Amino acid sequence: MLKKSAALITCLMLALSLLVGCSGADGASGTAGGGEIEINVLSATMRLDAMVDGWEEMITKFEEENPGVNVNLEMQEWEAIPQYLAQARMAGEQIDIIRTTGGQIRSTLAPAGALMELSQVVEPIKDRFEEGTLDVYNVGGYQWGIPYSETTVSCVYYNKTMFDELGLEEPKTLDELQHCADVIREEKGIANPWIHQGAILGYWQMFFEETYAQTSHNESIAKAEDWLSGNSSFVNDETIEAFAMIGELFERGILTKDSLNTDDTGMKALFAQQEAAMFYGGTWEYAPVLEIVGDTFEVGVFMFPEMADGLVPQGSGAADDGIAVASNCNKEHSDMVVKFLEFMTRPENAQLTIGATEPILPVIKGVEAVDMPCAEELMSFVPQNIMYIDWMLPAEINDALGNAIAGVASGEVTSEQAAQSVQDAYETVVREKNYSYDWYNDWTEEQWAAVELKAD
Repeated sequence: MLKKSAALITCLMLALSLLVGCSGADGASGTAGGGEIEINVLSATMRLDAMVDGWEEMITKFEEENPGVNVNLEMQEWEAIPQYLAQARMAGEQIDIIRTTGGQIRSTLAPAGALMELSQVVEPIKDRFEEGTLDVYNVGGYQWGIPYSETTVSCVYYNKTMFDELGLEEPKTLDELQHCADVIREEKGIANPWIHQGAILGYWQMFFEETYAQTSHNESIAKAEDWLSGNSSFVNDETIEAFAMIGELFERGILTKDSLNTDDTGMKALFAQQEAAMFYGGTWEYAPVLEIVGDTFEVGVFMFPEMADGLVPQGSGAADDGIAVASNCNKEHSDMVVKFLEFMTRPENAQLTIGATEPILPVIKGVEAVDMPCAEELMSFVPQNIMYIDWMLPAEINDALGNAIAGVASGEVTSEQAAQSVQDAYETVVREKNYSYDWYNDWTEEQWAAVELKAD
């Protein structure tokens, strides 16, 4: 709670500190007193110093190529970005470029009218992106952002050295996973064969996507869309079974309740100290894990296992992070905002920014992929990838889903109660906030005119 309050205070202070007006209702041009054109970039906090350095170098190059333009980079925790942006819009403050998660772009910012529609802008540069990566930023046939990092994929990391020592193979099924957990606990005395970062709500949603993909017979995205469109209920045999499968991992002792209070740092520490032999995550965690583990042991990866006979595993992932243009951008100098997008997607400039993330599957052609021991195996998981389910959900439903899964994991909530709580959250946002999954079909001509951004 203190963390959230601090973030909100920071948002308010930074919003008040912006001195440049937008070209919105008050007609401010976004031009500094010295005659410079200002471009304000609001970014989610970058996890590596090298990323910040890369962005600053790219910005310096842009300013050198465009005399009279000044680019300002501000960073916030990604959870705070919608609130920060809403306050800036209300205050008539200018924000031009936003770097945040693809899910936030799709399910929160675009429906709120906080972003410009980019179809015309993206058309001349679309061939710079790897095939299919732009698609997840297209909602209802409209382009609300571009990917600007790497294609991610979910997986289970494991201590390959320990597995080899114990004669264990990568588990493909739930029973094989149970065998691995039992041997590790008995032979190594490890209380948590598999540790999970359960203190972070978003990782429960990823867990659910793994099981729901299987129980829905690999139709989870289509069925979620049908539900969000009001054509079905979330309370059904497939969602209930998906919740139950997560509970079973705890009932079998593969996971323990220690995971409920473990965050990202704690999880990686337990893994590096060999007090846990497996953890669930994504490709973005590979480089940090290798750095922590060092030469202590070899790290391997495998896909989330088959949870019952005849079911087909399907991982989650997408081209993340994303770049969008705020609707309170400097419209008087929108040509320069478009030029900045073009500049940052040039391969040599994207190498500075995206390359600093140590990407295994960079989204822009020409950016060097990092050669890591398990890179080839991780890339082999991509064809089974489906988009993160939380990218489809409004914040209220995402929170309800995460809390429901944690409740099932702790044994305090039944699978039926979990499914009902998510359905209740859906009905609440429909009733109280007039939520519509196909929100773009309800927009007026005036709303569309306010978010039109042209390439010229």
